Amino acid sequence: MHYDRVVMPAWRLLVLLALFAPPALWGQCNVEQERNCEQTCSEATGHSFVACIAGCRAQCSKSKTAPLTTFTPVTISGGTAVTAADIAAFDTQWMQPAQLADELGGAQCTFFDRFPPETWTTEPEMTSLARMYEITHDHKYLDADQQFIELALQYRDDNYNPSAPYPCNFSSPYAPPHPIDAFRNRVMPAWGGLNPDHGCLNFVPEATSSLIGYAIATFARIVAEDPTLQPAYGNNAIRYANAALETAWAFMPQVTTNKVGSVSEAHLSQLDIYRTKPTQTQCDIPASKVPPNCFFTNLSQEETNCKNQRVVAGAPLADNESLDYAMMLIELWRALDSPFYQQSNQQAANAAASRTLFPVLVSRFYRYFVNRTHVVSDSLGDRFTWHYQDDQPSSIKLYPEDVSHGASDIRLVEVLRASFDRINAAATSGGEPIPMDLTQLDHFANTFLEEIAPGTNFNADVNGAAAKPDPKTGQYDDDGDCDGWVDLSVADPRVWGICHDITLRVLNESQPYLTMGNHSALLATKAFSASLLSATGKITFLRVNDVGTGFGTPIDFLDAEVIVQLDSQPGKSFGLQLRTGASVADHRGMLEVLRSAFRTNRTVSIDYTRNGADNGIIIRVAKVN
Repeated sequence: MHYDRVVMPAWRLLVLLALFAPPALWGQCNVEQERNCEQTCSEATGHSFVACIAGCRAQCSKSKTAPLTTFTPVTISGGTAVTAADIAAFDTQWMQPAQLADELGGAQCTFFDRFPPETWTTEPEMTSLARMYEITHDHKYLDADQQFIELALQYRDDNYNPSAPYPCNFSSPYAPPHPIDAFRNRVMPAWGGLNPDHGCLNFVPEATSSLIGYAIATFARIVAEDPTLQPAYGNNAIRYANAALETAWAFMPQVTTNKVGSVSEAHLSQLDIYRTKPTQTQCDIPASKVPPNCFFTNLSQEETNCKNQRVVAGAPLADNESLDYAMMLIELWRALDSPFYQQSNQQAANAAASRTLFPVLVSRFYRYFVNRTHVVSDSLGDRFTWHYQDDQPSSIKLYPEDVSHGASDIRLVEVLRASFDRINAAATSGGEPIPMDLTQLDHFANTFLEEIAPGTNFNADVNGAAAKPDPKTGQYDDDGDCDGWVDLSVADPRVWGICHDITLRVLNESQPYLTMGNHSALLATKAFSASLLSATGKITFLRVNDVGTGFGTPIDFLDAEVIVQLDSQPGKSFGLQLRTGASVADHRGMLEVLRSAFRTNRTVSIDYTRNGADNGIIIRVAKVN
């Protein structure tokens, strides 16, 4: 991998040493303790798993004679700007050499012993590093992210062939070289493992592989779209984009498309081979016969799950699984669509076809998802409800989406929103515009505010079912699920305030809900944390239009008759309505102030409320000079 030709900083050297260090050096558990942590936490999902595995490792690696330290809680400064103090707090918490080495060591053990559920820990760390680079443009975050990516690719199934001495004090590999997926009958360019749900046969999960592919594609996209990064990181970015492309196409046979009028819907489907495999004999494994590399916690339940695979054969996967895949496609498409990638002689043979296909697929995946949300209207307003999965066989009970998997769903919503203009233009050219609009974002935000977070702790699902605390700790695991939900701050700043308070909550001199993912997500969305904003500048654009014509894209549409743009706010527009009502005289007065300032080239000050990520609704106007 590439490094600048300068003296390597000490923290970076420690990161590299961590990849070859024994557990005693990188603060991880020993092999037996690590297995126990994985077994203990494997019943948890999503961000609950992150909290569980981190807490378990912290206990088993804690020295009994270590001196007591003073607890200093992490804080985030006021205002909408990410400050130097915010960055320093993040770095102190997550980027210290020992901490970073610890996380890389854990990732290496995870990829080596092929334990896919721990992707819920590793991918948020990778994504956090990418977020922090985009906030700060500090290369140290990209350098650290590269270390995770190299580990992921080194141990991907099509590359898996470790040699002694094995990492993390393991005595042998956890699979033969290039393990074959027992259900797809081929080696997958993805990350597999064994569990009793699949009869302890090698299986590559769609969701966890898509998440790692997403993190890899994000790095490639960042570099491909920034010429200043390409001399140092460009070769690796091309390689990473091609690797993520292989992962994306590996699951393409499971993409199911159905026509809905003039457009289509799409989702990932369960494998058809589940009708005959795993067999009942393969599912009935006594505990004494479970291989050491097949991880389980509740073997009886997992045997039942195994036997039920045949019931769901060919049915749609859960929403989060399809949406994780679509999230990977979005970031990958942006990398492939960049001039940098298109001009490379290392681009993949199927890159051009993928550039045409992926935007249409993303439109279809999102259409399938949003078409299965339902609007609930009451005195609190309009909000969405939806199921964990839909269109299942009649014997499968449908449950409301839970908070943890819902956070994954909303991550796709944000990744799509952030890329909407470009990818929607491409999808529209393919005849299938993406059916996303600002009203949907408002409905998702209201679901969070009214059903998930109306009280001190998060509820369990999108219908507001009460959550239960962990009987051992008294903590509410779902309170750690803001990475995803906090993205809805773009629609309502109250979401950010709630996630800020619950993520940084101090309990017993600790912050149990603070993770690297939550921390970086709060910083990445801090710009959306205030409801009332102001802007000052000279008017470069002033438009008055008919009622109903409005201005902007579907995700930041201004339903207004007056549209203003300022020289100090490139890419942003502000709207003002001139309709009948109690405030019509005030609004006409504001229009006259804007017209006068425009004619005389004077500076104006505008107070506004956010309307989507880039636009705002004007509530006050003043001439400054």
